[in-house]
Amino acid sequence: MKQLNNIWLIGIAIATCICGGLFVSMISGWIIFRYPSYMYDIAQQKAVMRIQRTPITYHFYKDNCWHIEKSELILSQDLIKNIHYIINSWFSFLEEERIMKKKVTVQTTLCSPTGNDLYISFDRNPLSKEASIHDKWMWVEGLLKTMRAHGITISHIHFLVHHQPLQDVHLDFEHAWPLQGYLTG
Repeated sequence: MKQLNNIWLIGIAIATCICGGLFVSMISGWIIFRYPSYMYDIAQQKAVMRIQRTPITYHFYKDNCWHIEKSELILSQDLIKNIHYIINSWFSFLEEERIMKKKVTVQTTLCSPTGNDLYISFDRNPLSKEASIHDKWMWVEGLLKTMRAHGITISHIHFLVHHQPLQDVHLDFEHAWPLQGYLTG
């Protein structure tokens, strides 16, 4: 009888050590249990499947003529996120080409409820104070051309810095710019 009690005590002690070891392993991240029935995993897998590599065309003005550069971006089905990615990659490209002297990123891109107006908020003013009116205008037109090249059908764009209208002494950003731009020809 005494020997049977010792076996039970040893069995309980071993089971407790195994359970404790599993618990510590789970808490430490050494053992991970994945439950495929979670809706989060399914939604995440569907989002990954919708993302695809897309050819991108950048338009920019340099040395008194228009240039086109092609690249690839991974885009999803969300238009606003895609606009955000396209503009940030366009900025990175212009910085690499030394067309923009400072690093600028898009903070936020929002679309109006009607879907006609797009609001783009930058983290700083992308236009150089020393740049000519023509250079600033061509910078804006390059951004608009790049967006048009990707089938963006929003009619007007508001340029903002920290969610306030972009301030420039030469160009008016108090009002929205039409996506088709002001260039003729």
